[in-house]
Amino acid sequence: MQAVFEKIAVMFIMMAIGFLLGKLKIITNDGNRVLSNISLFLVSPLLSFISYQREFSASIAKNLLVTLGLTAVLYAVQIALVLLFIPKKRKGSEIERMSLIFSNCGYIGIPL
Repeated sequence: MQAVFEKIAVMFIMMAIGFLLGKLKIITNDGNRVLSNISLFLVSPLLSFISYQREFSASIAKNLLVTLGLTAVLYAVQIALVLLFIPKKRKGSEIERMSLIFSNCGYIGIPL
């Protein structure tokens, strides 16, 4: 738990620095867009790729397939629940449906 709290504290410090740099106009909207693109298209894929540099084993392949299967089942359940409980007739229901099915909760795992 301590390691998680330390990482979250570091993330809040980085957010505070980014907020301060934005308020001081050191980072502009154009600079923010460039930094976001670097993070999204370069840093995140490289972090994912580097984190899986290990020897191949059958257990890793098995765990990967199990994870893939469970993820597919989870998405199927989420889609079924959303179709069941969120009516199409409401205004903005498309956004609600997409946000309930495809959340952004996995992104916090990269900094941690």
